Amino acid sequence: MVAALVPFKGTEYTLSVFQDEEAFQMAKTVDRILGAAGWIRKEPSTHNLGITYFNILGQDFKDAVPLCVETGIQVHVQEKEPLGTLQSMSRLIWPKTLVAASALLDALGPNVLPWNERNIGKNVQVDRDLGEGPVSICIGKKP
Repeated sequence: MVAALVPFKGTEYTLSVFQDEEAFQMAKTVDRILGAAGWIRKEPSTHNLGITYFNILGQDFKDAVPLCVETGIQVHVQEKEPLGTLQSMSRLIWPKTLVAASALLDALGPNVLPWNERNIGKNVQVDRDLGEGPVSICIGKKP
């Protein structure tokens, strides 16, 4: 997995996690793999009141990971263009965060068993936004 992700060295990402030990361990594993590939973990841009954070990656609050309420592992990117427009474009001209996020999903697929769309999202989720942001990885509850 590391070798597949090294070409995207420098890609920024955030993690969120479901509140159980299995999700915590998977988040730690994904964080180690991405770190070894040279990806850069960013702390969440905001710490919202009422959202639970877990210190699973370190003792500092900057290492706290917010709660994820999705099922399985889902990968999101922030883009101006809607998903349909992006899918109609050649991958050669996709935004770099979308290419990196797709590579992450491709690398995770054969390494999380059993692979199915409930365990790992089939596609990167595109959150329409006004600007580019880090790849957002949600380690959700087990299906």
